[in-house]
Amino acid sequence: MPKLQGKTAVKSTLNFTTTKGNKKTWLDYLLVAALLALLMHSISLLNRGHVLFEQQEDAFQVAHKQQFLIQREKVAADFSAGRGTSEEASSSAAAVGPPVTTENVNSAKQQQVAKFVTPQQHPEISTSKLVDTFNILQDLKILVAIASFDFAQVPHFEETLDGYHELCVAGAKVVDVVIHTTVIYPVAWLDMWSTRFPCPRFTLTFVIKNKQVRLHLVDLHRQLFYDELNNYDLFVYTEDDMRVTPTTVATYYSQTQMLERHISPADSLKYNVGIVRYEYNFPSVIINDKTRHATENVTRVYWEHGSYSLAHNQSIIPNVVQPVPGLPSLNGNLFVHMTNHHQGMFIATRAHLEYWDSLPHCNFSVAQNRPGLPRKPSQPLLGTQRVWMSSYQLYEPKYCNIQQVIPINLFGALTVHHLPNKNYRRKKGGVSKLDHDKPTPPPLDVDANGGVGLLTALELHLTMLRAWPAKPQKPYHNRIRIKDEVTRDRSTILEKRLRAFRDYADRGGVLSEDDMEHIDLIEWEERQEKLQRDAERRERQEQRGK
Repeated sequence: MPKLQGKTAVKSTLNFTTTKGNKKTWLDYLLVAALLALLMHSISLLNRGHVLFEQQEDAFQVAHKQQFLIQREKVAADFSAGRGTSEEASSSAAAVGPPVTTENVNSAKQQQVAKFVTPQQHPEISTSKLVDTFNILQDLKILVAIASFDFAQVPHFEETLDGYHELCVAGAKVVDVVIHTTVIYPVAWLDMWSTRFPCPRFTLTFVIKNKQVRLHLVDLHRQLFYDELNNYDLFVYTEDDMRVTPTTVATYYSQTQMLERHISPADSLKYNVGIVRYEYNFPSVIINDKTRHATENVTRVYWEHGSYSLAHNQSIIPNVVQPVPGLPSLNGNLFVHMTNHHQGMFIATRAHLEYWDSLPHCNFSVAQNRPGLPRKPSQPLLGTQRVWMSSYQLYEPKYCNIQQVIPINLFGALTVHHLPNKNYRRKKGGVSKLDHDKPTPPPLDVDANGGVGLLTALELHLTMLRAWPAKPQKPYHNRIRIKDEVTRDRSTILEKRLRAFRDYADRGGVLSEDDMEHIDLIEWEERQEKLQRDAERRERQEQRGK
């Protein structure tokens, strides 16, 4: 047959012909189409089956979680009402088991794609701890008083309000915030805040005062608290640039209850759970894409504590923090207090306020002027009016003489962020190290990054652990876990830190001396490896360019 060409060939291919070759070709097409249809139908069936399985799995999780929550609340309620011992409640809670989550339902899949550094699971905690930690804010009516003179600290003030709104979202029964100020906000701002703070049990009340009140704006919370004494369970006074979170308030309240149970309600009022403020020691550079590495070693610093002691090579204990005299370890907690008692805030229960007001040299309900120097009363003896009203009157032995207490195992939960991050710059005496004294382009101006006497959060943590070592947890309650999913370019730092974490867990969550020495986030060994890789990459690029 002559060879078909051009349009004739195309037309011949499209027509049904009787040639043997063309019949075979169309049979092949039909067979492939049938196979594709069968494959698509199979995929559809598999997908429907997977959806049904997921629906059954979700229904199981919901039912199991509801059962767990009902049983947990019953156990906690029985124990709170005195029906049963903590051991009985603990065994009941353990029988219920942990809540079902996507993580433990799909743990088999996860173990195939990730290596768990600490594969053991949480043991159930006792019901005494359940009562302390679950729904601790649920029945509390909280009154917050904030002193905010004008608009100068609006960015920090908004963050402060966010923290107290979160108390409502976390389950507090009532959170009423009263702001003493000398300015009035535009209605547009108030309307915007109404969209930002939707919790129905949260209110903001602005009390506008004469500007002549000046520094005594910080006094106004006292009369407010005692006027409302019978209407609230918890009272919080704070400045307008501190972020107090539900963690802070819940920890305060749970530890206050613990003191009541282990001492007595009356004797526990001699103590008040304290707060420690921190800032971040940012370098004095503008942070952008080219200088963002300047924050690699930025950390929390307790700038109000230890600056003099550390600058003069004095020990942190007892010059910065001391054990509370006469208070034994309670429920496994060791209590300490700061030698500088300034907090910028305080939290109190109704019973605390009643007790403080009854003390002869305290009279806490009456706003008092800060004491002045004997020969120059215009100069403060124990801090400014702001400092006096927030902390010093309460903890000073010659006045209220209340003992500040902070449990070391919950120290970090009782720290609050002083949002301006500016006061640490007042500390003189040196510069902060970045990149372990190794130059990193571009050069960084860090001369205003605070002095050598700045006490970091990690430094204080390790100092207290050395003085009062933690007891091993057997088995280790690994609330913090690590998943190793690195499959290429594994560094020596990665291997070393993974191994260190495994050893830490095996010891029951106890740090070794080596752990306490290797504390830099960016170690020079790791940085050197990175620089070497970068140099090799640049060399390869140059060779390709040639």
